[in-house]
Amino acid sequence: MAKISGGFNNSGALNEKGGLWCWGDGRNGKCLEGTTKKMFMTPSEKKFEIFAEPHSGLLQLKKPMGSGGNAFQSAMQRETVDKFTSVEWGDDHAMLLDKKNRVFCVGECVLG
Repeated sequence: MAKISGGFNNSGALNEKGGLWCWGDGRNGKCLEGTTKKMFMTPSEKKFEIFAEPHSGLLQLKKPMGSGGNAFQSAMQRETVDKFTSVEWGDDHAMLLDKKNRVFCVGECVLG
């Protein structure tokens, strides 16, 4: 692994190719698995889809991969995000920086 970051109850790592791996407490999307309350004891590689409204800069996160979307999402441009340059885990959230220098917050991102 190229980088490892630990939070209160979960952790993440980036491999040499920019793949994101997560494990630990999965509640509230902290391991990029929706709002599951499952614990992830074994690291697993993660990816997610975003929907971008053309020319607006609006991004909407969709997880898990392959699940159905809504009408708003179907009218937007879809992109899979699976390569990252940086990851930092906090107590209840993670901040991710992808290869296009976009920042994503996952988990409980209510206090900044």
